[in-house]
Amino acid sequence: MRITFLMAALDMGGGVRVVAQYAEGLRRRGHDVLVVAPPPRPYDLRGKLRNLIHRKVPSRHHHFESTGVAVKVLKQFRPIRASDVPPADVIIATWWETAEWLADFPADRGTPLHFVQDYEIWNGHKARVDATLRLPVQKVTISEWLKAILVDDLGADAPAVVANGVDPDLFFADARTMPAEPTIGFVYAPNPRKGSDLAVEAIANARKIVPNLRCVAFGHGEPTDALPLPDFVEYHMAPPQSQLRDIYGRCSAWLFASREEGFGLPLLESMACGTPVIAAPAGAAPEILASGGGTLLSSHDVGEMTDAIIRYARLDSSEWDRISQEALQISRDHSLERSVASFVDFVESSIQTK
Repeated sequence: MRITFLMAALDMGGGVRVVAQYAEGLRRRGHDVLVVAPPPRPYDLRGKLRNLIHRKVPSRHHHFESTGVAVKVLKQFRPIRASDVPPADVIIATWWETAEWLADFPADRGTPLHFVQDYEIWNGHKARVDATLRLPVQKVTISEWLKAILVDDLGADAPAVVANGVDPDLFFADARTMPAEPTIGFVYAPNPRKGSDLAVEAIANARKIVPNLRCVAFGHGEPTDALPLPDFVEYHMAPPQSQLRDIYGRCSAWLFASREEGFGLPLLESMACGTPVIAAPAGAAPEILASGGGTLLSSHDVGEMTDAIIRYARLDSSEWDRISQEALQISRDHSLERSVASFVDFVESSIQTK
């Protein structure tokens, strides 16, 4: 089959990584795959000045670079048009705006599908996002939480659900033992949805009870004035993918504090490195932690989060080893190979049932 993916942006984010993995899986299955995307959005004057002051050169790298998938980048930043893409059997929207663009494409551009990775309303376009999710287009999503939004809240047809998988070449543990000093890790992001403010507050509170508690974090950009990082946080900005395993593997537990999340790849990535997870009830956390591997919190209450951090800081080694082994097994049950195969089967069946 000829398959086109429409991307709103190409970068090193987790959502782009997932699409790249699935596109590569389809290519390896023998399909002719093309990715089409606009170039990066031009910086406004404030952004240009900020980059100049910090001598920051914006990265143009993206996850498709490590695949054999063909990529077409438009010459200027604008919506993708039907004339930008060739005739195909299937065309897949990967973001609400791409679904909006795709709605007017002629039939020869392919059977439309919508890969829903999040409820993408944080940019203030809720009515438009909801409209794209209600379109009579076959959908596949990544968590039961997102499926419930589509069906229960928006009245859309039930989508297929293909949970994200973890890449065993990037995230694995040969052997794990409990760290000598208790260490908590988290992902830093200034977006309130990610709950970094909750993580910082909970860890700071826990350090009052466990003074030797260490903290490590990583994120895409520099800490902002609105959400600064305390001195006790060892921060890694935009680390290479190969370094993430080391960061996860140094932790006694990984704190997943997101208020809202489509899935939450760090859940599986940390577990694949043998690190138990303390997770707020967001994204796929309730599904992933249903059989152990960490602690699923009942809410986003900082006090409950703090208590869980203190508990993991004080675990004896035998109990920590047991939870770590549960985490490893759960990550193996969510293998990337299985997820890719399920997504490829979904795409192939969409043409067969047309």
